[in-house]
Amino acid sequence: MMSRLRGVALASALALVPCGGCSVAANLSADELLTEVDAIVRIEGSRPDYVVAYADRAPTSSWFRRALYFGLWLAIEFVGELLDSDDEGDAAAGSAGEFAADDRLLLPELLQPVEHVRELLRELPDEVGSDLRFAGLAASRFGWIAHYDVHPLSRIVALDGLCRLADAFELQLFQGDLRRLRFVPPDAAVVAACGKVRDGRPRRAASAAGSDAARAAYVEALAVCTTAPLAEPHARVTLVEILTEAYLAEADEAVRERVGAALRAALAHLTEWLVIDLVRGRGADVDVRLCAMDQLRRAGGPAAVPFLLAVMVADPERMARGESAYDPDPNVRLRLVHFCGQLRGERSNEVLALDGRKGTVPLSPADFLAVTALNETAYTSQLRVPAIAAMAWCLGRPRIDYDLAWIREWRAARQ
Repeated sequence: MMSRLRGVALASALALVPCGGCSVAANLSADELLTEVDAIVRIEGSRPDYVVAYADRAPTSSWFRRALYFGLWLAIEFVGELLDSDDEGDAAAGSAGEFAADDRLLLPELLQPVEHVRELLRELPDEVGSDLRFAGLAASRFGWIAHYDVHPLSRIVALDGLCRLADAFELQLFQGDLRRLRFVPPDAAVVAACGKVRDGRPRRAASAAGSDAARAAYVEALAVCTTAPLAEPHARVTLVEILTEAYLAEADEAVRERVGAALRAALAHLTEWLVIDLVRGRGADVDVRLCAMDQLRRAGGPAAVPFLLAVMVADPERMARGESAYDPDPNVRLRLVHFCGQLRGERSNEVLALDGRKGTVPLSPADFLAVTALNETAYTSQLRVPAIAAMAWCLGRPRIDYDLAWIREWRAARQ
């Protein structure tokens, strides 16, 4: 009898626990998600060698614990109703207590913190919605993980989260003249303004209001601090954190609007330059690069393709080390072939020169296709045929000719 009742109690409890196809993050608020991420993740080290560290064991989600405890409570109540005597009721309650004790590792702690954090991060943009306060808090977590985590999938989830926030706030990434994205350090005035914002912002611990002169200097610094992106990833993330703190603490509505505008600009800088940093990488995280390329192409439209070629071409230092002009991974180059093959007319012949990329020799999309088709090995390369087909499309040829003579003639005429 007791065994059967314990089984009923267990079944009742487990019925309220999230099933395998459900995320334990799905019923948490933005505040709860952020709190749980912060309980698991910590940033260690110093620039430029920051490390994203995870707790060996971390608290499970509050919703998961609430559901399980509620299930146990219902099970105990149900068992108590079925028992004929108080003694039996006490025994059944003790049995349910034994179940909770035996499975205590499931209740207070989680043994796979990296995967759990990814679940939390996937849910976070939906819970943030259009709330700028939580957007700033979420963006800083995404920024640290996307830049410094060693887990490729975590970096992809964080990148996606930042881009989803940018979409929600209509930040218009990679729009307009992309030559505005310069590979040079910001002016000293921008760095100085960031320092003034850091030192002059109100804290959530609420201090006395400063003088009118201090307020005016603070507002002026807010207008300057995001006129150009900061040079280093950690500095861009830190600026978002500073502005978020200021936005949360500001009591003056007029100043708060200025802080909000600066925070939105800082979010745009953080996201754009995260994508740029990722597509320029040449490490083993190929999937991260591919996802960043897709995000840039989606946000920037056709103009993003010449920009990608200008950003991803090797600089003189890399070329001197014997590296290839473009990414050595064939999957990355194949993605570039696909992007270039989507263009026609003037856009396919556009070459973008970017400030700070002195000595680089980027190719136009059509030239990239021609060089790829001519340099890849016949029969064994996965790039040669797609490049020829894309080249024919770019030039508006009525048919695809796999004899390379026409590409050689076109290339010679260009040179």
